[in-house]
Amino acid sequence: MRNGSIRSFCYKRLFLFVVLFSVAGTVSGDEFISPVAPTEQSAVKTPAYFPESNDKVVLRKGAYQLNSRPLVIDAGGKVSDVELSKVKRTKYETWIVENRYIQATLLPAYGGRILSLINKTTGHETLYQNPVASAYGIGEGNFLHDWLQIVGGIFPTYGPEHGKAWNLPWQLDVVTRSEEKVTIAMRWKDTQEVDVPHRFVNYGKANGLEITYEVSLKAGRAALDTRISIKNPTAAHVDYEYWTNVSLAPGSAVGSSKATSGAEIVYPLDFVSSSWCLFEARCEETSFIETMTTFDGIFKFDKLRHFANWKDWGIFYAWPDMALRNFWGVINQNNIEGLIRIADNQMTKGMKIWTFGYHTTRTMTAEPERYFYRPFIELWAGNVEEFFRSTSIHPNQVHRQKEVYAPTVGLTNITHANDNFVAQLESIGEDVVAKVYPLYPGQRLTYELNRNGANVLVIEEISIPDQPVTLRTKNNSDGEIKVRVLTQSGNEIFTLSSSR
Repeated sequence: MRNGSIRSFCYKRLFLFVVLFSVAGTVSGDEFISPVAPTEQSAVKTPAYFPESNDKVVLRKGAYQLNSRPLVIDAGGKVSDVELSKVKRTKYETWIVENRYIQATLLPAYGGRILSLINKTTGHETLYQNPVASAYGIGEGNFLHDWLQIVGGIFPTYGPEHGKAWNLPWQLDVVTRSEEKVTIAMRWKDTQEVDVPHRFVNYGKANGLEITYEVSLKAGRAALDTRISIKNPTAAHVDYEYWTNVSLAPGSAVGSSKATSGAEIVYPLDFVSSSWCLFEARCEETSFIETMTTFDGIFKFDKLRHFANWKDWGIFYAWPDMALRNFWGVINQNNIEGLIRIADNQMTKGMKIWTFGYHTTRTMTAEPERYFYRPFIELWAGNVEEFFRSTSIHPNQVHRQKEVYAPTVGLTNITHANDNFVAQLESIGEDVVAKVYPLYPGQRLTYELNRNGANVLVIEEISIPDQPVTLRTKNNSDGEIKVRVLTQSGNEIFTLSSSR
């Protein structure tokens, strides 16, 4: 190793230690057919909070029509081209689960995905669905199946670069069905051998792992709960890579989803790694919109939080990782609606940020290099820090990760979250403002705002789903600002602090 490389390596390790120490101290003209059928760890350790509700959960079947460019299959059965002048229409069965606050559409037949998540309070979509899916990257060696097409939604990816099962059917089981709760499990087992490009050679063989993606909706809850389980039923240790892929476009019109110029990435760290971009000109150009630190490939993440600043595509990974943070997402600042993922990230410590770029996706195009570009923000949660790394799972072991997907209204930023609340606490002008968004709306709760341990504001309020509970005080002295949320019986169920 050359001296310069040694110095760079040592500096990176020192910088990583400093960041970890500081973090540890804080907790076209195509016809469009609507793709949806019409109509545990928290910021603090809290007791179970399942308030009574007169709401109910409904489960029903629906239908989805996937519009896509027909694929050209060669004599060997592989995808060799795409017919851009045609549109193929394929119908799939969906399952729709809803309560008074949200409606989720599940598409088990195409990748075991949550296709749509509608905030019924505003009538807006939070996820992206592609109006016309077009295969790209054919034969270029960049994807496990050697091609890809964007469909959208939230879906589990087994392996790097969308993995092996994104376009395969998953088995669906209704686990729980009552007016209080519906749980659906979508299951897939790795029994398929795939002829893969060279860089995916470790991912083409079948290793027998069983993946279950559970989706639950509870009465009275304005959030969707999911759990991914990876089980190794074999007698051998297995190395694998897993990511949850989320295609975000919050605040969109239903049936015409897209990330707008006001879309902002909610990312609770200061730095990202972009080493992948340093060898591709267009991606590298996107990276250098930000300021690179003295360490190769490590950038301050600031301007690119705003989708409008993405001139072209780019790839970033959370740096150092998300192990000590429990939320990320996107807020549409044009209508102040967002979608936030909440998870303890004990399994999914990795995070990837990707878009095709804002300026390159404002209109559909027939340009050979950009006909597949689409206007959404793609965030990933992975069990490794970057693609093409792996984690080992022992015989008969199960790896699990719970996730909460919370549509929000009225929050322009997120600073704190747990399974039942999303909030922001910040200084605005001469005031300190706390906005708390309960994920069980309609409950009478007490909100205390105190400075240095002394209450300066106490309110009792029944929350409504279209706006957060707001507390405001003058920022006229130093000291810690803390907000506590308590039940009627005095149990503390959420806290946020300016020292966090």
